[in-house]
Amino acid sequence: MFQFFSRIPKSCIVLALGLTFAEPSFAADVSPSDSNIRYLGRWEMTDPAHPKTSWGHGFQVNFTGTSIAVKMSQTGTQGIYYEYSIDGADYTTVNGSGSQVFSLATNLSAGSHSLDFRRRLEASYGVSTFDGLVLDDGAVLEAPDPAAALQLEFIGDSITAGFGSEGSQSVTTNNINVTWAARLTEMLGAERLTVARSGIGISVDVNGTELSMPKRYPDTHFTWGGTVPAWDFSQKIPQGVFILLGTNDYVYASPSAAVFEAAYSSFLETVRSNYPQAHLFVVNVVQGRTTPDAKWTQASASLQAVVDDQNSLGDDRVYFVDPGDGLVNADFSDTTHPLPSGHQKMAENLYALVKDILGGAVGGGMVGGSAPSGTGGSQGLPAGGVVPGQGNAGTPPGVGVPVGQQPGGAPGAGPMPTYVDGNGNPASPVAFDEAGRPLDAEGNYLYVAPEPPTGAATEPTTEMGPSISLGGCSYGSPKQRSSWYGGVLLIFAGLFGLGRARLVNRS
Repeated sequence: MFQFFSRIPKSCIVLALGLTFAEPSFAADVSPSDSNIRYLGRWEMTDPAHPKTSWGHGFQVNFTGTSIAVKMSQTGTQGIYYEYSIDGADYTTVNGSGSQVFSLATNLSAGSHSLDFRRRLEASYGVSTFDGLVLDDGAVLEAPDPAAALQLEFIGDSITAGFGSEGSQSVTTNNINVTWAARLTEMLGAERLTVARSGIGISVDVNGTELSMPKRYPDTHFTWGGTVPAWDFSQKIPQGVFILLGTNDYVYASPSAAVFEAAYSSFLETVRSNYPQAHLFVVNVVQGRTTPDAKWTQASASLQAVVDDQNSLGDDRVYFVDPGDGLVNADFSDTTHPLPSGHQKMAENLYALVKDILGGAVGGGMVGGSAPSGTGGSQGLPAGGVVPGQGNAGTPPGVGVPVGQQPGGAPGAGPMPTYVDGNGNPASPVAFDEAGRPLDAEGNYLYVAPEPPTGAATEPTTEMGPSISLGGCSYGSPKQRSSWYGGVLLIFAGLFGLGRARLVNRS
């Protein structure tokens, strides 16, 4: 009942009840099962109300209202670090252990906003459970941004997991979102799914207890004990898969070339069976660049041999790529793990090697992300135009997709028009109905200037609950669908107020 009244203008409440009081403020919980939450990476959805992840992923939402909070639960002794961005601003880091509610934003301007929430720490630190969102009362989640046209998967060890990626290794400087994989994804205008953790090998179980990647790869997320559901590889189909493994095999063991190559070849066949059309990139190890070592020379030769073997068997979508050109000692936090400068060089080197291949994987050019009317796509191009693809080196950009659509969708929105309300007053839309027509904060239709059409209806007429009008006050909109009991309640309240007024007059 109070939630109902909180959505009615105070002037209407005064009219109906003959009382004057402050409009109450309530919070609205949003379940993780809401279809407007776009999940990134691998999530275990056994319990849709409490999805779990550990490989280093997150989610993206668009929402209305002036505030947002995230409810998370974490395992592990050091807590889990996350980072988030509101409306594309710089990322802010938060840390939590146990069950916690992170208040991410308050006092935002009225209208639509976006949240990108992602985990920083790799799988070894514990499992993250997403327990829901908290919005303003009456606020809603809007449709999420569509996925990027190019999807990538990265499989690796501590280098890909972000060990010491922001400085000398510590729980606060480990960040999976600033690695070579993350940087390369950004350069290609893509989205990534990462399966990586420190200490993992491909041909050996390190220390006899650290299961190799072929044994961990099928798992939806990582745990130190127990079992987890197997990942459904049909959920996310990448066009490109990058594998950077082998470092720990030669740090913690000394496999023969035959053993190493057999294990790697078998794993490639597993990946190929999951993604028959994907381009598979075998990434060379980056150690031994400034101080040559025989074991790294052997590792590099074996990786090249594995690719040559797959090519000879007829798989011409397997490539050997070397990201290490230009790396120096100053690019590493130790002798193994790159610092930000090292990750950046690796990403730039790989971009030059793979951009042509992956450009063709999405039809000749990268596709710009969707955007609201009047804004550019994910590549930051001017409003209202067509987002060109990356194209191939030395050639014109590939054909892109109009802003605000995926291939086969509706035309791009173009520049933002000037809107007016039903009385001809300037107004700004805060939402759009199912047909794409603009709505103001009260749920009334807006029109393109200079004036609304003759006889225009100022209130939506589609997909609404009953709208009760009393003394010029109304309740009901596509975002605030009233129920019949709400209408009855308001009428009853109005009668009560009139009766109270009569009693006062008689006295």
